[in-house]
Amino acid sequence: MAERIRVADILPLTPFQEGVLFHALYDQDGPDVYNVQYYLDLAGELDAAAMRAAADALVRRHATLRAAFRRRGNGQPVQLILEGVTAAWRVEDLRGLAPERRDSEVDRLTAEELNRRFDLERPENIRFTVIQRGDGRSRLLLTNHHILLDGWSMPILLRDLFLLYELRGDDGALPAPAPHRDHLAWLVRQDAGKAREAWRQALAGMTEPTILAPADASLPPVMPHKHKVALRPELMAAMARTAQSHGLTLNTVIQGAWAILLARLTGRDDVCFGATVNGRSLEVAGAEEMVGSFINVVPVRARLRASRPVAGQLAELQEQQADMMPHQHLGMAEIQRTAGLGQLFDTVVVVENYPLDVEDFKTPAGGLSFEGGNVHDAAHVPLRLVVIPVPEPQLHIDYRPDLVTADEAESIGGRLVRLLEEITHAPGREVGKLSILAPGERERLIAATRGTRRPTPFDGLLDRVQQMAAAHRDATAVMSGGVRVTYGELSGRVAALSRRLVSLGARPGGMCAVYARRGTHVIAGVLGALGAENAFLPLDTRAPVARNAAMLEESGAGILLAGPEDAGTAAGIAAAARTRPRVVVLDDATEAAGGFQPPHAHADQTAYMLYTSGSTGRPKGALVHHGGMVNHLVAKNEDLGLTASDVVVQNAPLTFDVSVWQMLAALTVGACVLVVGDDVALDPVALFRQADQDGVTVLEVVPSLLRAAVDAWDDGAPVPDLGTLRWLLVTGETLSGDLCRRWFQRFPGVPMVNAYGPTECSDDVTHGFVTGAGDVPGSVAPIGRAVRNTELYVLDGTLQPVPAGVAGELYVGGDGVGLGYLGNPAATAVSFVADLFSGRPGARLYRTGDLVRGLPDGQLEFLGRVDHQVKIRGQRVELGEIEAALRTTAGVRDAVVMLRPDEGGHERLVGYLAGSAGPDDVRKTAESLLPPHMVPAVFVVLDALPMSPNGKVDRAALPTPQTPATTGGRAPRTPLETTLAELFT
Repeated sequence: MAERIRVADILPLTPFQEGVLFHALYDQDGPDVYNVQYYLDLAGELDAAAMRAAADALVRRHATLRAAFRRRGNGQPVQLILEGVTAAWRVEDLRGLAPERRDSEVDRLTAEELNRRFDLERPENIRFTVIQRGDGRSRLLLTNHHILLDGWSMPILLRDLFLLYELRGDDGALPAPAPHRDHLAWLVRQDAGKAREAWRQALAGMTEPTILAPADASLPPVMPHKHKVALRPELMAAMARTAQSHGLTLNTVIQGAWAILLARLTGRDDVCFGATVNGRSLEVAGAEEMVGSFINVVPVRARLRASRPVAGQLAELQEQQADMMPHQHLGMAEIQRTAGLGQLFDTVVVVENYPLDVEDFKTPAGGLSFEGGNVHDAAHVPLRLVVIPVPEPQLHIDYRPDLVTADEAESIGGRLVRLLEEITHAPGREVGKLSILAPGERERLIAATRGTRRPTPFDGLLDRVQQMAAAHRDATAVMSGGVRVTYGELSGRVAALSRRLVSLGARPGGMCAVYARRGTHVIAGVLGALGAENAFLPLDTRAPVARNAAMLEESGAGILLAGPEDAGTAAGIAAAARTRPRVVVLDDATEAAGGFQPPHAHADQTAYMLYTSGSTGRPKGALVHHGGMVNHLVAKNEDLGLTASDVVVQNAPLTFDVSVWQMLAALTVGACVLVVGDDVALDPVALFRQADQDGVTVLEVVPSLLRAAVDAWDDGAPVPDLGTLRWLLVTGETLSGDLCRRWFQRFPGVPMVNAYGPTECSDDVTHGFVTGAGDVPGSVAPIGRAVRNTELYVLDGTLQPVPAGVAGELYVGGDGVGLGYLGNPAATAVSFVADLFSGRPGARLYRTGDLVRGLPDGQLEFLGRVDHQVKIRGQRVELGEIEAALRTTAGVRDAVVMLRPDEGGHERLVGYLAGSAGPDDVRKTAESLLPPHMVPAVFVVLDALPMSPNGKVDRAALPTPQTPATTGGRAPRTPLETTLAELFT
């Protein structure tokens, strides 16, 4: 650097420069991903002195190359253009090295220059390096910070550099270049308000960013890796023909293809990604010859319609881009604030169109000839696609290796190329019919998620129970509260009840409701209803009478079985139902001898019905057939290896679908069912203590209860031995890896089964086996693979299989798919769709609404919901049903319900109210309409619900409850009280 340096100009930064400066200064210890490097391998004797003179002249000629970046006292960034600056210059002479060492040393020096950080406060943000290799060969490195130059500038810079090399740095005869400051002046004149409004409209209705590779904000920056894909000349020619014939640009074709691929990879039909735009305005004289930073990164939004022809979709995208061109000068920070979403995307598309004439560099100057070269540039986003049309068409995928694997990058490149081929081959094809899968991949995906197909070993449940009664007559079938019922006694009770129900008018195909707390009589009641060829419908003993009466009435049940302690309430429910069913009190009556002749139920005959929460405010009755129920019981027997020596706990409420297998699976193998009451089922310490005392071999809990138990043991509660426990099943909620590790620290010899299944499909459709902490390398345990005779499909919005590792909605096929919703053909049609994969006539798939992805080992990982449905202690709840109930309260203008953690990390429902109604009034309404687990624990009254810029309730802006006053006069529950009050209720 020269001794005397003075400030020649003080200029503002472009929006892109401001963003780059922020990222460069954010973490100054790690690598700076915005270091850019061009290198040219040259043949011929390079004159180092002449090249240095050329570099100095180049720095004098282009003011941008003398910029230093500082902040004013108010924090505003500016660039100082300095005079008296010479080029940062370096020569490395390797001519004395042995030939075998030269190449490695050249590569080392090249990488060293690339990774050496720039001090942006100094005017040395471009470095020139000559590496003399010997034998008349050399490498020229130009390394700069991206804040200084864009890609368009570099060919201009190289052209001037070699021209000045021939002139040995004498630039007197060259015309003065157009100054970059003219572009900055043009930027200042633009109407930022008009641009903000244009972007607000363009992004209106977006509810969330499009994120392909979720990143932890605390992760330090890393240098991206690069995956290169050669683009065949035939493909490029086809793309050009397609673009020309439909009035499109090559840029539009590439962006459209990426939008479609991004939609498939994220499960969205409204996607957003970044695009690098040139930024050089035709209004600025000489802009195409300027050297500096002009580019900007702006959002590209694509709203895809599956039924639209590809060409029409691309034309719409191009029209949108044309409309936004006058506003592409606005910075991303401003655009994000306008959209109100923060981050909008994490992928960027670049289509290079630099003014580069390859012929100019074959013989650049002074007897030198061009042998080869390379360009390295990057960005901070997790994934960037760079398309280089000439001279050798290539697709570069720059990816952060800590967020995207090399295999994933290679897969994305291959899928994009196939999609481009398909688009150019058939531009009239509907968007939804385009495939991103590789040849044979669809078949592999379908095969990988199918359970083993094999015949069910027994035709009906009661047949099997009767066989066990004959073989194990004096063995204990059910025990509860010190009472033991043998298989012989159970068979007699079932026979007596079945005959009584038939005598009272129960007919094949009818419905028999059950209103009772857990106990031995309930299991006899369920089997007795099946023995009368009726389906059974469990009612919630804690739900309001009106709710149970409505379900009873809708079901058409002619008989209501009641537990002895619940007979009075059951009579009130029956009286409130217009159908007036007969109430039968369950007792311990037993036939003296003979048992009964089990009916032969058809596989498609309804076995039971469970009501699930409904988004419209009305519960839905899900019908499950005998074939699905029995297949599930057999799956449990096979996967758990149940035998007559097992003891299985029945601790779930009857309205929770897992209660079916807990009650019945053990009875099909001669094992024992231990029924526990609420006092034990709701107390995590007591439940595991009783399991220990009664020699339980199989226990199932929700993760919330398991965490409460582990927390209690850590706090000093007695730890059971659990010496007989063979399996711990976990279901109903996401099972975290941390909880698994804590379990295995105490009980390394007790494996876990992470079970998943919707009520509409006879409970579990997957089993994930976790034998040790090493089986859960991530944050959550996999839900496993399909159980027997079950088919799982992870599909996108067009019902096409998604690739492994990509999120998609889970659809269930096979024997477990239920019959639909009672008296609700519209809801049935939405959730039960035609099976396009099995080839079985009339087969249907159940659409779960759950997002999953396939893991490399073939298991599935649960990711969340596609709607506002949540799980409360294992039970599925539509927040819309709760909100509809709250809005019926006088004085409530609007209501929103969310699942939020309390101070102890326990999930609870919070109701946000707008209006004049007080929390106590709203709570009373909720308790009169909803079961306890659906009544919000906390109510927060607001003047108005916060709204996002797109006109929807801004759920992220809803406040976190802080004080007892927000709970409607009730002090917040302690974590243990919350657990005891809400688990399995």
